Amino acid sequence: MLNDEAGKPALRWKFTNAWPKQYSAPSLSGTATEVAIEELVLVVESFEVDPV
Repeated sequence: MLNDEAGKPALRWKFTNAWPKQYSAPSLSGTATEVAIEELVLVVESFEVDPV
């Protein structure tokens, strides 16, 4: 779900027959100042985008 600037739902994605293909985790460090970013790649048979 994607929220707007006010924090209210704006869009919703509906996936059919989806499963994870790849996951990348950040290396965490207590002294690092950069943002930790995770990546999830999905294999999807089909999807719909619905306005909320």
